[in-house]
Amino acid sequence: MANSKPLVDILAKQVSKNKEEWKERLLDQCFHSKNEGDSYRSLNMMKFNNAYLYYTAQLPAATTKNSSDVTGGDTFKVGHQEYVEPVLFNAVKAALPQLLDSFTTDDSLAVAFRNRGFRKNPVVEALVEYNINKIFLRDQDGYGILENAFKEILVTGDAFLKVFVDEVTHKEVASVEDWIELSAFMGELAEGWNIAAPKGFLNGSGSKGAFEWKEEKIKQQDPQTGQVAEQSIYLVRGKIPLQNIEKKLVVEQCEPNDLWFDINYATDFGKCRYICHRIRTTVGEALLRGFDEEAIKNAADVQTEDTQLPEMYFSATMYQNPNYAQNNRLDRGASTDPNERPICLYEHYIYSSFPNKKGESRKYQVITTHNELVADPVEIKHFPFVHGQGEPVQGNFFGRSFFDVCKPYQDALSLAQRMQQQVAMKTTWPQYKAVKGQYDRQSLLNNRPGAVIEVNAPEMLERFQPMSLDQSFVVATEAIKESMQQTVAQAVDFANSDGGVPQVATATAYLSLYQESLKGKSLTNNIKRTLVHPLMIKIYEIIKDEGFNLFAPDGSIISGAELPNVYDFIVDTNTTHDDFAQNMQINNVASFVLQAAQLNSPVITPQNIYSIARDMLEKFDIDSTQYLTDPSQNQDPHAAEEQARAQAIESERHSVALQAEILNNWKIGAEVQKLLSEAEKATLEAHNTVSKDQADSAAKMQKIMTESQNKANEIQVKAQEVAVKNKAVNYETILAAQKHQADITTPRINGVR
Repeated sequence: MANSKPLVDILAKQVSKNKEEWKERLLDQCFHSKNEGDSYRSLNMMKFNNAYLYYTAQLPAATTKNSSDVTGGDTFKVGHQEYVEPVLFNAVKAALPQLLDSFTTDDSLAVAFRNRGFRKNPVVEALVEYNINKIFLRDQDGYGILENAFKEILVTGDAFLKVFVDEVTHKEVASVEDWIELSAFMGELAEGWNIAAPKGFLNGSGSKGAFEWKEEKIKQQDPQTGQVAEQSIYLVRGKIPLQNIEKKLVVEQCEPNDLWFDINYATDFGKCRYICHRIRTTVGEALLRGFDEEAIKNAADVQTEDTQLPEMYFSATMYQNPNYAQNNRLDRGASTDPNERPICLYEHYIYSSFPNKKGESRKYQVITTHNELVADPVEIKHFPFVHGQGEPVQGNFFGRSFFDVCKPYQDALSLAQRMQQQVAMKTTWPQYKAVKGQYDRQSLLNNRPGAVIEVNAPEMLERFQPMSLDQSFVVATEAIKESMQQTVAQAVDFANSDGGVPQVATATAYLSLYQESLKGKSLTNNIKRTLVHPLMIKIYEIIKDEGFNLFAPDGSIISGAELPNVYDFIVDTNTTHDDFAQNMQINNVASFVLQAAQLNSPVITPQNIYSIARDMLEKFDIDSTQYLTDPSQNQDPHAAEEQARAQAIESERHSVALQAEILNNWKIGAEVQKLLSEAEKATLEAHNTVSKDQADSAAKMQKIMTESQNKANEIQVKAQEVAVKNKAVNYETILAAQKHQADITTPRINGVR
C-alpha cells in the first residue's frame, strides 16, 4: 500500500501527458487545415466583393483618358460619365420578394414536420411545426435572416448560416433579513433560478459583501432505525445573488470573410471535413465565457491581422488598388479599457482521430486564438453550419449567382450608355476648328447664351462636326437588351415577372410548362434543398439534443428529448407564377366539369369526371378537396329518392305477407271453432234427458246452424286469401316495373340514367 500513491501519481501524469500531446497534435491539425483553406477563401472573397460592387452599381467604373481598357470604361477622365446600368440590382430586386413569399406565409415558414417513425402522432407534428416557427420567426428576426441570406445567394451565389445554442445569464438580488434554511429558500425560487455561488460557498461559514451563510449542526433521529445522527444544515441571509442561465437557440448569418473551408476532398458541403469560423469579440466578453485568461490576454497584446479590416470586403477603393492592403492598411483603434480591446477567436470544427483512444475519426470543436487553445476540445454531433446555393455547379464548392449571368450585360449596356452620353456632350459643347491668331480666344471660351465670338476675317472659325452613332450601334444595343431580357429572365429564372412576353402568351407558357419547373421553381428548389431544409433539420436536432421544452398554444409541454428519432421536413414552396398558373388551372377544371356534365354520355360517369378533375388539380399542386366532392362520398339525391321508394315498396310487401299470415291464423281459428261445435254436439247427445223427438229436433237444428256457420267462415277466409294474393301480385308487378324503368345500379348523368 505504501507504493500505491506514487504509482497513481505516475499514471495520472502519464494520462495528463498523453492528453497534452493529442491536444498539441489536434491544434497543429486545425492550423494546417486553416492554412489550406486560405487560397479558396481569397478567391471567394474576390468574387464576393466584385459581385457586391456590381450590385451597388459601382462597377464597371469609367477608365482614365487614353486608356486601352475598352471593356468596362470609356475615354473620359475619372468622374465623368460613370453611369452604370443596374442590371444585377434589377434582377435581384425582382427575385427577392418572390423568394420570401415562397417560404414565408402569414408569419410562418412553409415547412411541415413529418414523423417517419413507427408511431404516428399528429399532435407532436403540429407541436414541432408551431415551436420551430416560434423559435425562428418570433424569438429572433427569422424573416430578416432569410432576406439577407436570399439576397446574398442571388448576388454572390452562396450564403452561410450558423445554428447554435447561446447562454444568456439573468441576474437578480434577493433580500432576506433573518436567517433562513437554504433548502427552504431554494424551494421558494422559480424554475431555473439558483444562487450565484461565490467562492467558498457551502464550505463552512462565510460571507461576501452583504451575503452571509453559516453551517449549523443538528441532531435528528432516524425514523427507521431510531438512532440519533448529527447532520449539517446551511442558513443564508442578506443580499443573496441569484442567476438564471437561459439557453437560447440562435440562427445567424456568417460573413464569408470569417470562414475557412478545407475543400480539397469535397465539393459537397455535407462532406466538408473542416470549417473554421472567426468570431470578433472583446477581452471582457471572452473572459465572461470562461476562456483561458492568459491566452486571451496574450492574444490582445499581440497585434495581428485579425484586428484589421479585411482587404477584400465590399470596398471600391481596396478593389481598385491591389496594393492598398499593404500601403494603406486600416487598423482598429485600441480601447483604453483593457477589457474592451478587440480580439478574434477561431472556432475550428474538424474531423480528427487524435483524441480518440481507438483512433476513430470523430467531430470536434476546438476554440483558439491565432496561436493557442483557450478551452479544451469538445466532441460534437454535427457541424452547426448550413450552406445555401443559388445554382450548384458540379465539381465546385461555391455556386453560381445572378452576378455570373448579369455581369456581361451590365458591362456592355453601361459602355453603350456612356457612348451615347459622350456624343450628346460633344453635340451640346462642340469643338471648333480655328485659324491660329485669327480669333479672340477669350470670347470663344465665353460659352454663355448670346455670347459673341470675335474673328479677324470670315471663315476663320468653324464648328467641328463630331461623328454620330450610326444605325448599326442602335441595332447592336437593342440586340444586347433583347438577349439580356431572355437570358436574365429565363436562365436565372425570374429577373422579370413576364420576361417580356405578352400576358396571353405568358399564361399559355405557364400552363404548358408547369411540370417542367416554371420560372422561379429552379432557383426556389435549389434554395429549398441547400438552405431551408437543412436549416430546419439543424434546428430540430438542437431542440432534441438539448432537450428544449416545446410549448403548445394550449399550455401543454413536451420535452425535446422525447421527439422521434426518424423524421423529415417537407418544405412546400409557392411562387407568384404558381399562383397565376394555379388560378388558371382552377378555371380550366371548372369549365371542364361543366362541359362534361352537359354531355350526358353513358361512358362518362360522375366518378370519371371527378377523377379527371382531381388529377388536373393535383398536377398543379392544388388540394382537390377544397374544390371537388367525391361522388362516392356524397350520394346523388335522385338515387336516394329512388332507394327510399324501393324501401317503401319492400316494406309494403312485408306488410302484405304479415296480413296473409294473420288471415291464415283466422282460418285455423275457424277450424278450431268447428271442432268445438262438434264436441259440444256430442256432449249434448250424451247427456240428453229430454225426449228422443225433442232431442232429434234440437240436434238437427244445431247441425244445420253449425254447418251454415262453418260454410260462411270458409267463404270469408277464402275471400280474404284471394284479396291478399291479388295485392301481393300487384306489388310484385309494381316493383318489377319500377326496377325496369330505373335500375338503381345504373349511373345517373344530369338526373337521367
